[in-house]
Amino acid sequence: MSNEQRAHDLTMLYIKTNANINFKSKLCTALDSDNDKINFQLDFYQDYISMYPKILELVNRDFPKK
Repeated sequence: MSNEQRAHDLTMLYIKTNANINFKSKLCTALDSDNDKINFQLDFYQDYISMYPKILELVNRDFPKK
């Protein structure tokens, strides 16, 4: 597996986990306020573009190419 693949997989896991946490937080807030609508927006692409280079840098540090 290449470092790029590792970084991609970790980035996708980060985005999914972060989305779940944010959604649950919004849901709890809505339930506490008796609000029947939840305004929840995600920009997966922007999250990916933001996180992938950072994660790739860490992966390259820990798994140097030979």
